[in-house]
Amino acid sequence: MGKNFNDKNYNKLLDQFKKDSQFQRKNLKTSMHGLFVRQAKNYLIKFGWCYHPINNRGKIDKKVLSLTDLGRHVAQCQNLESVKILYTDYFSGYLFNGLAIVQFTKKLLQRLDYLDINEFNYFVTHAYNDDDLETIVDLVKVYRSLSTNQIFRNKFSEYFHKIKEPTAHAVYSNYTKSIRHTVSAIGWCDGFSLNDDFVLRLSDAK
Repeated sequence: MGKNFNDKNYNKLLDQFKKDSQFQRKNLKTSMHGLFVRQAKNYLIKFGWCYHPINNRGKIDKKVLSLTDLGRHVAQCQNLESVKILYTDYFSGYLFNGLAIVQFTKKLLQRLDYLDINEFNYFVTHAYNDDDLETIVDLVKVYRSLSTNQIFRNKFSEYFHKIKEPTAHAVYSNYTKSIRHTVSAIGWCDGFSLNDDFVLRLSDAK
């Protein structure tokens, strides 16, 4: 994958993630390094820790993965908790729709106890400033009170495909991937927890 994979800081970063159960091999027949590269590099790029550099022909070289300055700082951390605190400092200022999404999500969780990925998708992604907080809280509560919200989810998907045809499938796939990346990133921040079902909570919540 390129000379940068022999970088001592990159290898330290890899060692940190090998300890994280999210990246354990389980039953997959691949090396730990191969699994890390295949599953984690997109997240590391999204998180701003790594990047694919531009080659001498002016094109992105996807065979090489380089550490950003933040990535090098992460690699120097002694444990995953240190990584989380460092990343929180970096990501806390991240703007989503012009909104500091980490702080906004924390305020929501103080009112709602939890947010699943569907609620984040349908409501939180449509917030543009702090004045939208009460509206989002009310909408999530109404959504949860529905006797069945599967109809709502079906209608959302149907409407999305209707307005985005003929490229709806690809657009929707990329859209939902970006939501998963954002929720994952928030879940990585200090003070938050995220389970395997993509449900966000404050880490001190019971």
